[in-house]
Amino acid sequence: MNGEVACAGIFFFGNGIVQYHLSGTSPAYYRHAPNKLMLDFVREYAVNRGEFSVFHLGGGLGGKEDSLFKFKSGFSKNTADFYLIKSIFNVPLYDELSQDTDENIEFFPAYRAKIKDA
Repeated sequence: MNGEVACAGIFFFGNGIVQYHLSGTSPAYYRHAPNKLMLDFVREYAVNRGEFSVFHLGGGLGGKEDSLFKFKSGFSKNTADFYLIKSIFNVPLYDELSQDTDENIEFFPAYRAKIKDA
């Protein structure tokens, strides 16, 4: 409404695959669920191009079957196994970025987890 952005997303197109990477919705529009309309628009766009056969939405947070996964799986019953490589290439920088997180955190990367005492 009034030229405001209700939602936006980042999608990658290549090798017959549309990969949904990231999106956000303005809190003012949550109740309208514009993300569903955006995903349908991208799906239709990809179909009309005729060169994409897979629309990969990803899974839940950290590969879990959470509410995000349930939302995405509502578009298709096709699923695939989830794999995550947890490699740290710059340990000093990683440790610096992670210093404000609980050292027993299971989330990876730790610096993206909630900050302790927050």
